[in-house]
Amino acid sequence: MKKLVFIFVFMLGAAWATQAQNYQNAVGLRAGLGGGVTFKHFLNRTAALEGIVYMNWNGGNITGLYEVHQGGFNDPNFKWYYGGGGHIGFYNTAFDRYGRRYVGGNTLGFDGILGIEYTFSEAPLNLSLDWKPSIEVFGFQAFWYGEFALSVRFVIN
Repeated sequence: MKKLVFIFVFMLGAAWATQAQNYQNAVGLRAGLGGGVTFKHFLNRTAALEGIVYMNWNGGNITGLYEVHQGGFNDPNFKWYYGGGGHIGFYNTAFDRYGRRYVGGNTLGFDGILGIEYTFSEAPLNLSLDWKPSIEVFGFQAFWYGEFALSVRFVIN
């Protein structure tokens, strides 16, 4: 009987840890040069889609990303990821690298992403730190290379 109880408790603990480490959906806040909301959905164990809605530079962006996740640091809670996607945005006032001012407009561009994340096994919480360079192709044309952000997400399975 004791063996049966031990096996049951062990299996229950393993299921809880697996659920927390390998989440399917997470939603939270993103803070960097701008602030906003992030939602991540895993398609399988290594591929995820992330949507980001955030405000910055007197405007805002809606970004969609495809990400590839890999294990990191020999710890199942850590993952590093990379990927790319695109965005559509609007702004009230912007400046290019030469200091020229543009007033109002829309933009369309491409994004890359490189980051690391940690999912707590004790709580439904995920933290990520990433670098997301982007290039504006239509509208206000520019290359943004310095967007680093911290995301705090609540895991939803």
